[in-house]
Amino acid sequence: GWQNLPGTHTQRLDFFSPDGSLYQQLSAQFAGPAAEARLLVGGTWITQHALFGAWRVEVYLDRQTMPITSGVFVLNP
Repeated sequence: GWQNLPGTHTQRLDFFSPDGSLYQQLSAQFAGPAAEARLLVGGTWITQHALFGAWRVEVYLDRQTMPITSGVFVLNP
């Protein structure tokens, strides 16, 4: 969620697979405190090629070239 962010903005999420490769970029416009994105897993390249393990996501706001934040999440079979 975003705090104190008036107006309309664009959020970009860069997902990196466990080997560090850029897997997907998702962009969405939003207005208000929340933006939502879904990374599809079942039946995709992720499950077909067993890309399980620690994934990294970087969050960008508008046209920034540096991520605002990043995090790690784990996909298990």
